[in-house]
Amino acid sequence: MNFELRGKNPMKTEARVHGFAGYFHSCLYDDVFMSITPKHHTLKMFSWFPVYFPIEHPMLVRAGDDLTVHMWRCTRRTDAQTWYEWRVTSPDVTRTYNPAGRAQSIGSLS
Repeated sequence: MNFELRGKNPMKTEARVHGFAGYFHSCLYDDVFMSITPKHHTLKMFSWFPVYFPIEHPMLVRAGDDLTVHMWRCTRRTDAQTWYEWRVTSPDVTRTYNPAGRAQSIGSLS
């Protein structure tokens, strides 16, 4: 699964970006939701946690800039490993982080 995170609008204020936080909010059925977002966190749900995707060198993003991040969810069937890789492509370009799950992965090793 590949996806791109891109601001819907250019940055409104200047910011120094150190990384990206990941949360989810899911509609299970009609008005039944499951969420780990700070505003809508499902009470007593301890099986899911936010994730942080750091970047090595903090990046100054100026007002009016577009901030674009590409992320890949990768899997390797031979040892049931899953990991994420990410890279910023705008306004600056970073290296690809966590290639082949080198720093962090999910799953069991064979």
